[in-house]
Amino acid sequence: MEKVKCKKRKKYELKKAHMEKNSGNSVTVPGQSYTVGELLEKHIQGNLPDVRRQEYYEEDPDLDNMDPTQKPDFDLADATLLQDDLNKKIVAYKKIKEEKILENKKIKEEKLKMYEQQEKNELEKTKEQSEKVKDNDKKPDASA
Repeated sequence: MEKVKCKKRKKYELKKAHMEKNSGNSVTVPGQSYTVGELLEKHIQGNLPDVRRQEYYEEDPDLDNMDPTQKPDFDLADATLLQDDLNKKIVAYKKIKEEKILENKKIKEEKLKMYEQQEKNELEKTKEQSEKVKDNDKKPDASA
């Protein structure tokens, strides 16, 4: 293929040697084309056919982790619905988290009260024991 030299737009001549030749087989299916008028009419009615090609993958898709934004019919309305769902989930999660925090706080307060009560009981026992020891020290020995 020879190089095309074009210094001025007006003097350019398209030659057959510059054109690409398609030597492959046609993959179009007869009867599956729409005219411009049909496409406009379907667009106005809002029911354009899905003209994308079917995508085939070599491996099995992971159905648990599919991204809904990658669907061919995903639009802004779907994005708004997804955002609303996520916001509801976030609010519910925060509520559960706050409830758990309050529950843990109550448990800690109860444990602290129990610990303080145990400390108080221990102090009372030690006071009673020390008073008994003092009383025993003050009493004269009967054996002596």
